[in-house]
Amino acid sequence: MGKISKRGNNRLRTLPIHGARTVMIWVADKTDKLSCWVKNSLTHNSPKIVIAARVNKLARILWSIVTQDVNYQLND
Repeated sequence: MGKISKRGNNRLRTLPIHGARTVMIWVADKTDKLSCWVKNSLTHNSPKIVIAARVNKLARILWSIVTQDVNYQLND
C-alpha cells in the first residue's frame, strides 16, 4: 500500500478527507474512543494533521478489509 498519487481518481481521494472533516465537527460533545482521540490530537496538532492521520487510519482499515476479505468488527 503506497501513497495516493494525483494520477488516481480525484473523487476517491477527496471523499475520505471530507469524511474526516465531518468527524471533527461532530466530536465536540461525544465521549467515545474516536472522539476522545480526535479532541486530544487537536490539542497537540493542527486540524490538517489530525485529518490526515484519521484518513490514513481509515485507508489502512479499508485496505486490510479488501485484501483479507474479512468483515470489519467495530469494537467500542
